[in-house]
Amino acid sequence: MTEVLKNLRLVLRLAGDPRVPSWIKIGIPLLVAIYFLSPVDLIPDFILGPGQLDDLGVVLLGMNLMVRFSPGHVVDEHKRALGMSGDSGTSYRGTGQNGQTIDGDYRVVPPEQ
Repeated sequence: MTEVLKNLRLVLRLAGDPRVPSWIKIGIPLLVAIYFLSPVDLIPDFILGPGQLDDLGVVLLGMNLMVRFSPGHVVDEHKRALGMSGDSGTSYRGTGQNGQTIDGDYRVVPPEQ
């Protein structure tokens, strides 16, 4: 549950960031809202349990899409500010000489054209 709250905080920060395109900040939440207001539902809400889970799934999907479509460097910056690890980098933990632990991060950057 704490991951969901962290991601919610990340999405709220992205929604307030002017570097994130408007179609992401407005379009994705609008699609989620339309799903909630629409009479068409994957699983009817009167079925207790699964009826609410599909709604939760749409909210989580919307949050995921906002993070995925936002510029990567902006997402990484907000993740660092929230104490979350960045997605575009990968961590490595190995053992050096004399049994010392070596921590490091690396990122694969595509060549400029």
